[in-house]
Amino acid sequence: MKKYLMPLIPILVFNILQAIGGVIAFAIDAISDIDKATAAFKTHDQAAIMGIMTPEALAWTVAITGVISVAIISLFKLINWKTAVNFKQVDWKWAIIGLVGALVGVFASDILEEMLDLPNILEDQFISISQTTIGFIAIGIVGPIVEEFIFRESILGYMTRKGVNKWTAIIISAVIFGLIHGNPAQIVFAGIMGIVLGILYYKTGNIILPAILHMINNSVSVIIMASMGEDSKDASLVDLIGGQTSAIINIIACSVICAAILYLFWKNCKTPKLEISEE
Repeated sequence: MKKYLMPLIPILVFNILQAIGGVIAFAIDAISDIDKATAAFKTHDQAAIMGIMTPEALAWTVAITGVISVAIISLFKLINWKTAVNFKQVDWKWAIIGLVGALVGVFASDILEEMLDLPNILEDQFISISQTTIGFIAIGIVGPIVEEFIFRESILGYMTRKGVNKWTAIIISAVIFGLIHGNPAQIVFAGIMGIVLGILYYKTGNIILPAILHMINNSVSVIIMASMGEDSKDASLVDLIGGQTSAIINIIACSVICAAILYLFWKNCKTPKLEISEE
C-alpha cells in the first residue's frame, strides 16, 4: 500500500506550497498598492480582486514554490538523483525519434482540446503572465522541469521502482497530471500528454526527454500568447488547418503516426535496468 500512498506526498507538497506562496504574494501586492486593493474589495468584483496580484508576482510564485517543492520532495527519497537527470543512460538515437512522434501526438491533442471547447478559466492569467520575462521562464522552463520531477520521477518513477506495473504507474501518473491542472480546458490534453510523457520517461529512465517535450509545448504556447496577447483567445488551430473535417482527419492521421513512432521507440529504445525495491 505504501507504494501507492507515498506518491500522494508530492501532490500535497506541491499544492500546499503553491497555496501558501500565492497568499504571500497576494498579500505583498495588496500592501504595496493598498488603495487598489481596498477599491477591489469594496466592489466585490472577483476579477478586480484577482487583479491585485501582478503577473510578475504570480510567475515568481510558480517558479519559487516549484523549486522548493522539488527540494522538499527529495527529502522523502522520492527522487532518484543518480538516474533522474543522467544524460549518459539515454539512448539518444531512439530518444530523438520518440520525441518527434510525441510532438506529432501533442499536435493532435491540441486540435482535440480546441474542438472539445471546454472552459478555460485560467486563460486571462496565462496571457498576462506570458507578457513578462519571468513568466516565460516560469511557464516555459522552470514549470515543466518541476512537473517532470513531481509527476514522472516522484510518482511514476517511485511506483515502478517499488514494483508497480509500468502501465499502471503510467496511467495513474497521467490521470493525476491531468486532474491537478484543475482547468477544464487543460485536463484532457494534460492527461493524454501525461501518458506520452510517461512513456518517454519509462523508456529513458529519467526526466530529460519528457522535460524537453514539456518545455517545447509550454514555450510555444507562451510565445503565441506573448506575441498575440488578447487576440490569442480568438486564434483557431482548427480554422488554420481548414475547418472541422480537416481537423478530424488531422487528429486521426497524427494519432496513428504518433502511435506508430512511439511503438517503434518502445520496442527499440534501450531501457535502463530498473532497480526494484520493496522496502
